[in-house]
Amino acid sequence: MKLLNYEEAADFLHCSPNTLRKKVMLNVVPFVKPFGKNGRVFFLPEDLEHFVLESGNRQQLLRGKVPATA
Repeated sequence: MKLLNYEEAADFLHCSPNTLRKKVMLNVVPFVKPFGKNGRVFFLPEDLEHFVLESGNRQQLLRGKVPATA
């Protein structure tokens, strides 16, 4: 199981790491914290792939123009 950091996940989603951080805080993008509540944030490639496929228009979702469904 490969974990992606912010830089790698942002590259995968074609957005900036800062945009990705904002979407993590809003709980829009799937992420994991394998080291507990106060640990670092990582992303599973398969979760991001599923997110992209399910969201339809990834760029509009990341820009906040389409409501996210959890």
